[in-house]
Amino acid sequence: MKKLFTNLTFWVLLAITAGILVGHFIPEFAKYPVLDETFKRKILGQEIKFGNTLSEFLGDCFIDIVKMFINPIIFLTITLGIVGMGDLKKVGRVGGKALLYFEVVTTFALLIGIVVALVIHPGRGVDPNAVKVAISQNMSKAANHSVSGNFA
Repeated sequence: MKKLFTNLTFWVLLAITAGILVGHFIPEFAKYPVLDETFKRKILGQEIKFGNTLSEFLGDCFIDIVKMFINPIIFLTITLGIVGMGDLKKVGRVGGKALLYFEVVTTFALLIGIVVALVIHPGRGVDPNAVKVAISQNMSKAANHSVSGNFA
């Protein structure tokens, strides 16, 4: 039993289950206000934003923390991988293979995207003139609004 409570997978699945149950049975809990207004700051070059409801606050916290840790994790993984190889020829071979893999997978993804676009025809039935009218209306509305605040 003690091993179960120290298992990360158990806690992740428990949190997912709790989130589903709370969202289904008590949806107003997500709209519970925790801040008076949205909080925005820049920390370490990353914009941190906390919404004013509980669901926005928790979601924004999680996403911002993940975004803050991604760059150092990628940098350290690549750096430690290169240092661990030792031989520069080996590093070059692995880098070449990674570049080739990236190119092949990207080309494959583009081909899938083209085939899907040809099959489902996105945008079919959209009137371009109506879109132009809607854009011009929204642009005129936006021109009447002023934006002020701290952009630092």
